[in-house]
Amino acid sequence: MEECVDEFYLSALSDHDQLFPISDQTYAEELHLQEVLMSCILSSLPIQQTLQPLLKPPTREVGQSSGSHVFCGVCMEEKPSEDMFKNTNSPSCASHSFCHDCISRYIAARLQENISMSSIRCPEIGCMSTLEPEFCRAFVPLEVFERWDRALCESALMGSERFYCPFNDCSALLLGDEVVGRVNVREAECPACNRLFCAQCKVKWHSGLKCEEFQGLRGDEKGLEDMKFVELAMRKQWRRCPRCRMYVERTEGCPHMKCRCGREFCYSCGLTWTSAHLSCRR
Repeated sequence: MEECVDEFYLSALSDHDQLFPISDQTYAEELHLQEVLMSCILSSLPIQQTLQPLLKPPTREVGQSSGSHVFCGVCMEEKPSEDMFKNTNSPSCASHSFCHDCISRYIAARLQENISMSSIRCPEIGCMSTLEPEFCRAFVPLEVFERWDRALCESALMGSERFYCPFNDCSALLLGDEVVGRVNVREAECPACNRLFCAQCKVKWHSGLKCEEFQGLRGDEKGLEDMKFVELAMRKQWRRCPRCRMYVERTEGCPHMKCRCGREFCYSCGLTWTSAHLSCRR
């Protein structure tokens, strides 16, 4: 259309095949004339035909391919198709596309929020489909993937008695089911590190001590070496001072004992000494 106007404009300036030179003022006036002519021509066209290109620009849906690029529904950018994730495990979610960076950050954020780990849903608004760890393993950082895996395991065991292996270099998640409580199992083996622990006390195995005896020990006596000493003391039937709780061994003589802390007690029964203990037979 502009070519038609230009031809009309040039013909107006031509005398047959000869183009007359014009001044700047004349050129400006005639340029204004060209604009008026263009406006008149455009106004004569149907409005719908004129505005159609503006009203209907080319659009592309989220996830729609543009050559080798795909539109991400989170960052709203086009990314290479090989950098995109689609939840093909769920048919209702198959058309939702997200780049690996966005979906990875989304999963990490959901884990940080401590939501119900049984379901991290698709980030598409209104979509109820869940994401499966195995489908995201290739691009999710290893630390995030392992945290997600542990959270799913713990969520699956919700409602069951859970505890961890008492050995610090293992700390495997263990499940105390109803059978353990019913048959009163004490000595158990961790399936991860194959070391023994007490299923009742949830500690390293206290060989030679009943659970009640172990639980009666002071906190500083529950180490492995201290437990061996306590086992020896119980086997030899040593007594403990009722004040300082130190072990005392009687080699000979009467049951009247005096600890180095000054407390006197009866070796037969372990109680503070009184005259009544002269005939103690315990």
